[in-house]
Amino acid sequence: MTKNMLNVYVDTNIISALVRKYLSDEVMKYLHTILEFRKKGDIELYLSEVNSEEIEKIPEKNEDHLYFHKLIYKLIDNISLRPKKYSNLSQTLATKGNTGGSSAIATRGLFPAQQKDPLFIEIEKIIPEKNKPKEQEARLKDIDHLYQYKKNNLDVFWSEDKKTILKFAPNLKEIGITVMGSKDLIELLTK
Repeated sequence: MTKNMLNVYVDTNIISALVRKYLSDEVMKYLHTILEFRKKGDIELYLSEVNSEEIEKIPEKNEDHLYFHKLIYKLIDNISLRPKKYSNLSQTLATKGNTGGSSAIATRGLFPAQQKDPLFIEIEKIIPEKNKPKEQEARLKDIDHLYQYKKNNLDVFWSEDKKTILKFAPNLKEIGITVMGSKDLIELLTK
Protein backbone atom coordinates (compact mmCIF):
# COMPACT_ATOMS: atom_id res chain seq x y z
CA MET A 1 0.00 0.00 0.00
CA THR A 2 1.41 3.39 -0.98
CA LYS A 3 1.28 6.25 1.43
CA ASN A 4 -0.01 9.57 0.15
CA MET A 5 2.35 12.50 0.49
CA LEU A 6 1.33 14.76 3.37
CA ASN A 7 1.13 18.47 2.51
CA VAL A 8 2.13 20.55 5.54
CA TYR A 9 1.90 24.31 6.02
CA VAL A 10 4.77 25.62 8.19
CA ASP A 11 3.81 28.32 10.71
CA THR A 12 6.30 31.18 11.08
CA ASN A 13 6.62 30.36 14.76
CA ILE A 14 8.60 27.23 13.80
CA ILE A 15 11.19 29.56 12.24
CA SER A 16 11.07 31.99 15.18
CA ALA A 17 11.42 29.19 17.71
CA LEU A 18 14.55 27.97 15.92
CA VAL A 19 16.05 31.46 15.91
CA ARG A 20 15.23 32.11 19.55
CA LYS A 21 16.20 28.57 20.57
CA TYR A 22 12.78 28.08 22.18
CA LEU A 23 12.36 24.51 20.99
CA SER A 24 13.08 21.78 23.51
CA ASP A 25 15.56 19.04 22.66
CA GLU A 26 12.60 16.74 22.11
CA VAL A 27 10.98 19.10 19.58
CA MET A 28 14.36 19.61 17.85
CA LYS A 29 14.53 15.82 17.37
CA TYR A 30 11.01 15.91 15.93
CA LEU A 31 12.07 18.69 13.57
CA HIS A 32 15.00 16.58 12.40
CA THR A 33 12.67 13.61 11.83
CA ILE A 34 10.17 15.79 9.93
CA LEU A 35 12.97 16.99 7.64
CA GLU A 36 14.01 13.36 7.10
CA PHE A 37 10.43 12.53 6.06
CA ARG A 38 10.63 15.50 3.66
CA LYS A 39 13.89 14.18 2.23
CA LYS A 40 12.30 10.74 1.63
CA GLY A 41 9.34 12.35 -0.15
CA ASP A 42 6.71 11.47 2.45
CA ILE A 43 5.95 15.08 3.27
CA GLU A 44 5.87 18.36 1.38
CA LEU A 45 6.40 21.61 3.29
CA TYR A 46 4.70 24.89 2.37
CA LEU A 47 5.63 28.45 3.25
CA SER A 48 3.34 31.28 2.20
CA GLU A 49 3.65 34.99 1.59
CA VAL A 50 2.32 35.45 5.13
CA ASN A 51 5.53 33.89 6.49
CA SER A 52 7.62 36.27 4.42
CA GLU A 53 5.53 39.30 5.44
CA GLU A 54 5.93 38.48 9.13
CA ILE A 55 9.69 38.11 8.82
CA GLU A 56 9.97 41.36 6.87
CA LYS A 57 8.26 43.18 9.77
CA ILE A 58 11.03 42.26 12.21
CA PRO A 59 12.64 45.57 13.25
CA GLU A 60 15.94 46.27 11.52
CA LYS A 61 17.44 47.34 14.86
CA ASN A 62 17.72 43.67 15.79
CA GLU A 63 20.03 42.81 12.91
CA ASP A 64 21.07 39.32 14.07
CA HIS A 65 17.51 38.35 14.89
CA LEU A 66 16.31 39.45 11.44
CA TYR A 67 19.30 37.82 9.71
CA PHE A 68 18.69 34.42 11.30
CA HIS A 69 14.94 34.56 10.62
CA LYS A 70 15.67 35.25 6.95
CA LEU A 71 18.36 32.55 6.85
CA ILE A 72 16.13 29.82 8.30
CA TYR A 73 13.24 30.98 6.13
CA LYS A 74 15.47 30.68 3.04
CA LEU A 75 16.66 27.22 4.08
CA ILE A 76 13.08 25.99 4.53
CA ASP A 77 11.95 27.89 1.44
CA ASN A 78 14.56 26.04 -0.63
CA ILE A 79 12.95 22.70 0.23
CA SER A 80 9.34 23.83 0.29
CA LEU A 81 6.59 24.80 -2.10
CA ARG A 82 4.57 28.01 -2.21
CA PRO A 83 0.82 27.78 -1.94
CA LYS A 84 -1.33 30.15 -3.92
CA LYS A 85 -1.94 33.47 -2.12
CA TYR A 86 -5.61 34.13 -1.46
CA SER A 87 -7.16 37.43 -0.48
CA ASN A 88 -9.51 37.23 2.47
CA LEU A 89 -11.76 39.73 0.71
CA SER A 90 -14.22 38.69 -1.94
CA GLN A 91 -16.00 40.87 -4.46
CA THR A 92 -19.73 40.86 -3.99
CA LEU A 93 -22.61 42.83 -5.31
CA ALA A 94 -24.26 45.00 -2.72
CA THR A 95 -27.15 47.39 -2.49
CA LYS A 96 -27.98 50.21 -0.12
CA GLY A 97 -29.83 47.80 2.15
CA ASN A 98 -26.81 45.78 3.23
CA THR A 99 -23.90 48.17 2.87
CA GLY A 100 -25.19 51.53 3.96
CA GLY A 101 -24.57 52.94 0.47
CA SER A 102 -26.22 56.17 -0.61
CA SER A 103 -29.66 56.09 -2.16
CA ALA A 104 -28.25 57.73 -5.28
CA ILE A 105 -25.99 54.72 -5.83
CA ALA A 106 -28.70 52.25 -4.86
CA THR A 107 -31.17 53.68 -7.37
CA ARG A 108 -28.69 53.01 -10.16
CA GLY A 109 -28.62 49.34 -9.22
CA LEU A 110 -25.98 47.07 -7.78
CA PHE A 111 -22.40 48.06 -7.17
CA PRO A 112 -19.29 46.04 -6.23
CA ALA A 113 -18.30 45.87 -2.58
CA GLN A 114 -15.68 43.93 -0.70
CA GLN A 115 -16.37 41.77 2.29
CA LYS A 116 -14.40 39.16 4.15
CA ASP A 117 -14.45 35.61 2.91
CA PRO A 118 -16.81 33.49 5.07
CA LEU A 119 -13.95 31.09 5.89
CA PHE A 120 -11.84 33.98 7.22
CA ILE A 121 -14.79 35.05 9.38
CA GLU A 122 -15.18 31.50 10.75
CA ILE A 123 -11.52 31.43 11.76
CA GLU A 124 -11.83 34.91 13.32
CA LYS A 125 -14.65 33.60 15.51
CA ILE A 126 -12.39 30.85 16.87
CA ILE A 127 -9.24 32.87 17.54
CA PRO A 128 -10.23 35.47 20.19
CA GLU A 129 -9.57 39.17 19.78
CA LYS A 130 -6.68 40.76 21.68
CA ASN A 131 -6.63 44.03 23.58
CA LYS A 132 -3.18 45.29 22.64
CA PRO A 133 -2.65 46.46 19.04
CA LYS A 134 0.52 44.37 18.48
CA GLU A 135 -1.19 41.26 19.83
CA GLN A 136 -4.23 41.93 17.65
CA GLU A 137 -1.94 42.31 14.63
CA ALA A 138 -0.30 38.96 15.46
CA ARG A 139 -3.78 37.39 15.84
CA LEU A 140 -4.75 38.58 12.37
CA LYS A 141 -1.53 37.10 10.93
CA ASP A 142 -2.32 33.78 12.63
CA ILE A 143 -5.80 33.87 11.12
CA ASP A 144 -4.32 34.68 7.71
CA HIS A 145 -1.91 31.71 8.03
CA LEU A 146 -4.80 29.37 8.86
CA TYR A 147 -6.85 30.86 6.03
CA GLN A 148 -4.05 30.36 3.46
CA TYR A 149 -3.58 26.78 4.65
CA LYS A 150 -7.27 25.94 4.30
CA LYS A 151 -7.81 27.72 0.96
CA ASN A 152 -4.89 25.73 -0.47
CA ASN A 153 -6.40 22.44 0.73
CA LEU A 154 -3.27 21.36 2.59
CA ASP A 155 -3.36 18.45 5.03
CA VAL A 156 -1.78 19.77 8.22
CA PHE A 157 -1.00 23.16 9.72
CA TRP A 158 2.27 22.66 11.66
CA SER A 159 2.86 24.98 14.60
CA GLU A 160 4.40 25.06 18.05
CA ASP A 161 2.31 28.09 19.06
CA LYS A 162 0.62 26.73 22.19
CA LYS A 163 -0.83 30.10 23.26
CA THR A 164 -2.81 30.81 20.12
CA ILE A 165 -2.88 28.14 17.45
CA LEU A 166 -2.56 24.78 19.24
CA LYS A 167 -4.83 25.92 22.05
CA PHE A 168 -7.71 26.20 19.57
CA ALA A 169 -6.90 23.05 17.55
CA PRO A 170 -10.13 21.23 18.57
CA ASN A 171 -12.27 24.23 17.54
CA LEU A 172 -10.35 24.64 14.28
CA LYS A 173 -10.80 20.93 13.53
CA GLU A 174 -14.58 21.52 13.55
CA ILE A 175 -14.19 23.74 10.46
CA GLY A 176 -11.77 21.38 8.72
CA ILE A 177 -8.46 22.85 9.87
CA THR A 178 -6.04 20.23 11.17
CA VAL A 179 -3.45 21.84 13.45
CA MET A 180 -0.60 19.78 14.89
CA GLY A 181 2.49 20.30 16.93
CA SER A 182 5.69 18.48 15.98
CA LYS A 183 5.00 15.42 18.15
CA ASP A 184 1.53 14.85 16.68
CA LEU A 185 2.87 15.37 13.17
CA ILE A 186 5.54 12.70 13.74
CA GLU A 187 2.89 10.32 15.10
CA LEU A 188 0.79 10.88 11.97
CA LEU A 189 3.80 10.32 9.70
CA THR A 190 4.78 7.06 11.43
CA LYS A 191 1.30 5.44 11.33
